[in-house]
Amino acid sequence: MGFSAPSARQVYEYVLRLDDSPRALTDRFGWSVLLVGGYAEVAQEFLYKYGLDLCARTADRVRFVFFADVDGGGALTARRAARRRGGLLGAVLRGLRLDFRDRGWDVLRPDSLDPVVSEEDFAARVERWNRRVLPGAHAGLEFAQRLGIGRHVPCLVVFTDIGDLGVHVLPFEEIGADEAYRRVRAWIDEFYEVNHDVLARWTRIEQQVARLVSALAGSLWAVREWPTHQRAAWRELRAVAALAAAPPGDLAALDEVLAGEARLPASLRDELAMCRRRLSAAADRLAAAERMTAAAGELAATDDNRVLRRVLGRLTGDAPLRLLLDPDAASALAAARAVFVRDDVAELRNWRQDNGKLFAMPVFTAARQSWRWIAEQGRLPRETPARHRQRDFSAFNTALAAQPLARPSGEIADAVLAALAAHHGVTDEGEWRTATAGFRAHLVDAVDRLKSGAPADFTLVGHCLPFVAPPPRSADGPRARRRDELVRALRRSADRQVVAAHERETVLAAVPVLAEGHRAELEARLATAAPPELTGGAAVAELTDLVAVLDEYDDAVRSVVHPHLSDPELVPVAGRVADAAGLADRPRPADRLRPRAAWTVETYRRLARERPTWRTRTPADVLADALVGLRRDGGGEPRDALRALGVDDLAVVAQRLGVTAGGPPERVRAAVLTAVGMAVEDDPLGPTDVAAVRRLARKVADAEFDVFMAHHSVDKPAVRELCDLLRRHGVHPWLDVEQVRPGTWFQDVIAAAIRTARTAAVCVGPNGVGGWQSLEVRTFVERCVSEGVPVIPVLLPGVAEVPAGLPFLRQLDAVRFERSVREAEPLRRLLWGVTGERP
Repeated sequence: MGFSAPSARQVYEYVLRLDDSPRALTDRFGWSVLLVGGYAEVAQEFLYKYGLDLCARTADRVRFVFFADVDGGGALTARRAARRRGGLLGAVLRGLRLDFRDRGWDVLRPDSLDPVVSEEDFAARVERWNRRVLPGAHAGLEFAQRLGIGRHVPCLVVFTDIGDLGVHVLPFEEIGADEAYRRVRAWIDEFYEVNHDVLARWTRIEQQVARLVSALAGSLWAVREWPTHQRAAWRELRAVAALAAAPPGDLAALDEVLAGEARLPASLRDELAMCRRRLSAAADRLAAAERMTAAAGELAATDDNRVLRRVLGRLTGDAPLRLLLDPDAASALAAARAVFVRDDVAELRNWRQDNGKLFAMPVFTAARQSWRWIAEQGRLPRETPARHRQRDFSAFNTALAAQPLARPSGEIADAVLAALAAHHGVTDEGEWRTATAGFRAHLVDAVDRLKSGAPADFTLVGHCLPFVAPPPRSADGPRARRRDELVRALRRSADRQVVAAHERETVLAAVPVLAEGHRAELEARLATAAPPELTGGAAVAELTDLVAVLDEYDDAVRSVVHPHLSDPELVPVAGRVADAAGLADRPRPADRLRPRAAWTVETYRRLARERPTWRTRTPADVLADALVGLRRDGGGEPRDALRALGVDDLAVVAQRLGVTAGGPPERVRAAVLTAVGMAVEDDPLGPTDVAAVRRLARKVADAEFDVFMAHHSVDKPAVRELCDLLRRHGVHPWLDVEQVRPGTWFQDVIAAAIRTARTAAVCVGPNGVGGWQSLEVRTFVERCVSEGVPVIPVLLPGVAEVPAGLPFLRQLDAVRFERSVREAEPLRRLLWGVTGERP
């Protein structure tokens, strides 16, 4: 196959089979022909006339490569020669449209080399080659000189790999291009004829080895990796047990679990991530409810329009808060904004600026001319006239701004002039009145204009002027009503967010239940897991035989017949070709294939020996090993034996298991059980059902409660433990301590829960029925009669029968716990009563 290569080195690698192409066993049976033409015309003639034919004939076990410079005229000659020859080869190429670029030829060419695939392709390439730098005649001559065959150029260099690389040269300048082609074609045709059987046999052997190794790979991988998977499952089991024993109590703790515990199963991490999203959403809702409450308090505590507008702006910009507003609250907020946030501030500011023009400095200066001689008497030593006018104007403004707006305009004018007379030190009041009569008329008219446009809450003349701050404006009647409506609506919306607190508590309570479900599932899986079977014994036997056959490979290489070696015109070349090309030796195909096959056989035999010794170690096995020599009273279950251990022996068990724990014996026992992946407390009904826990998660998300737990407050510890057991089996209980947000009216929350719960469990302890519990029972009795809602009397330990004060409950079948709420049979009956399905 002929190639155009970007560098001489890649030509060397391809010819000597040192490139990165995959190596078949029969690749060593082949040989390569390199055309080193230099600048000889006979070399170009050989390439133009026979290059395409040899590219097609040598595309399998024989490689044909050439060093030559080709110009545009030569390209035309090559095209014409190909057309003239036509014949069978041309017809076949035109009919088959062989494409050496497809995947079937990948093993025969390196990626860096580009094959010639047709007459047109060959001619087109020749046209392009003269336009770029290629390893042409110059590179070929350099290689020939290093190899020591420079005097034979133009020539064909034949490389044969028959153990040690053999190199022969066929000079063809004297015999001509036609004779050189005849000889090369004869070599190629005879090579494929005489070596057909050996090529087919070793091709078949290689295919069989690859097929058998591939067939055994899956089984070997499964068995070899089984212990690794088991160790990973044990790590998961211990991590899940630790989570079940010490679940997170808030969102931050759950974040730490998700960030730091990579050994948790992926499915549990997904469920915890869902819990995290719900906790985050609940926290956001609670924070928004707190902001609602705070805003409502600010609105209710002030009549200042500026404060009201500021609070309304904060509410409007709080997108999470606005999403939680009910329709009434959203409407109230919009109505309040329409009243308080409209742009009347700018109008008032412009009005006050216009009023300032009535009493501006130019107006005062012009009026002051009528009493200028009086004013001059009060001028201070070394005071300029401008400074004197400014001091008089300030005294005038001060007197004017302090006047009550409710006084008659004439009295306001007289009071201002009297203050100004005192400022000037006037002694002749008649003269003063005459001099200021015109200015007094102006003041009366200007004050009348102020009164006509002043807001009701403006009390001083200065409030109407730009140089005095206006008083805080209070909400009038309609505005106050809008404010009060908004305050009530915000408080109602905030109270409704109590469900977020309920969800937070319920989600946190579900986390240990989820963890316990996965713990039980992992423990069951580890207890029943067995190493996978090793398959393919017949394939191993066949592969063993083939490994032995590979020992014959070198003899097979030497047995291949190379017809060109019998040609008397060939000149042998001494020396190492790889050294001349500056290349390293290549690994032989058999050296790659044999270790792979041998490793597969040895791995199969080793795993077959080791596999019977593998066994799954359950948590009970691990704990039993730790208890060897420490058991008391004849053994029993490891958990029972652990409970029977004293403090000293328990410390020894913890030390042997690598557990660091202190404190009471109960805490040490819990740490030991967690370390081996066992539940700290047994579920009386067996392993937790993960599917049931997932159903519980859905109910929590939809706020669907299966049972309302009516109980006396003193019985709360037992009732909470009972609720934890119910959750492990998919039941969503309503418990006031988990669902009533602190600071809210719990009566309203309880009333809503009673109306929506599907069943009721009336828990009766030794202290009887509490006051609120009696009201709850009464409501559920009504629902039982009118709607058929099941009401289940639950007698806690220490109670033999339903109290006489509850005659209706005495008619119903009760669930009785005699010693503990963890008793299996009563718990099973309670689940039956709540779900309607008998466990």
